[in-house]
Amino acid sequence: MWKDIKYNNLENSFFGVFKNFRKILARLGMKSIRLWAFGEVFGDFKGNYLTTVFVYIVGGFFVIQGRISVGVLIMFSQYYAMMFSAADTVHGKNMELKTSEPFYNRIFEILEIPDDNKPKELLTSIKNIEVNDLTFGYFPSENEEFYDNFNVLKDFNLSIQNGDTIGIAGKSGCGKTTLAKLLLGLYEPTKGKILFNNIDLVNIQKDSLYRLIGVVMQDSFLFNMSIRENLQISNKSAKEDEMITACKNANIYDFIQSLPDGFDTIIGERGIKISGGQKQRLSIARALIRQPQLLILDEATSSVDKESEDKINNAIMGISKDITTIIISHKPSVLEKADAVVNINNINLETREVYQYPIKV
Repeated sequence: MWKDIKYNNLENSFFGVFKNFRKILARLGMKSIRLWAFGEVFGDFKGNYLTTVFVYIVGGFFVIQGRISVGVLIMFSQYYAMMFSAADTVHGKNMELKTSEPFYNRIFEILEIPDDNKPKELLTSIKNIEVNDLTFGYFPSENEEFYDNFNVLKDFNLSIQNGDTIGIAGKSGCGKTTLAKLLLGLYEPTKGKILFNNIDLVNIQKDSLYRLIGVVMQDSFLFNMSIRENLQISNKSAKEDEMITACKNANIYDFIQSLPDGFDTIIGERGIKISGGQKQRLSIARALIRQPQLLILDEATSSVDKESEDKINNAIMGISKDITTIIISHKPSVLEKADAVVNINNINLETREVYQYPIKV
């Protein structure tokens, strides 16, 4: 984010926003301190002076009238002080609970999530994927008509068999990346089902599914570790020759070899020490080293040059004969080698109706 602020010349603007926020925070902080100090002083004054004086004045009249003895008055004042101290403590705790109410509400929301004790099915292979009448929207509402107008995907159907290479095309915002995240189980469909091997995705143990999937998203995350450690995140048992093969297929091996420390080079937080194209190629290598049965590429070559893109595509096509591949892209050159292309377009912007049709390449 700081780089975007730098090259867009937004430093003064953001600094002004920060100063205004800091002034408001300081003003509220001072007000809170004053109220706390006033409450503490008034509480001590009330507990240690007013109530004590009141008890002894009223008790003095009772002693004069002979209704109670001095000893009873002293004993009552001690019990009253103890009771008042306990009540004051309870009141203080109530104020603390009110202050922390947003945090507790968030905890209760998580605790109220129903615990699905139904045993999940383990997935050992991916033979086929079926998407049946899939509907999904980001703006849930009790008003069904309102909700229907903002569906990203509506009544979407797709059938993928083992070894297929399917291209997903369409305009920006039509739901290509959303479809990928639905296939990964990151979102739950509003309507319809996603089936792996004829098993509903909601009934599949996610760990067993993720072991079989390699994913390269548009904004794949790289950690502040060495290249070797970033690669081995997806497959800790990967050997040196397997890493080399995956990097060659991703057209990143020559670059790694040119670095002084090779695979042991630290690439910085989010891979800041390497370019955008190199980050994408490294992410592709990380996905390939897992040796997945399903490979999902979401604009995985958007930041690489044409020569590198061709090499990566040829490598992917070479290994995709044995695995199922879903390629999401705007580039015809990336999609032209797919077995079939599904074009998702929001034609009717009023009803947000989604039209999808397969085009044999």
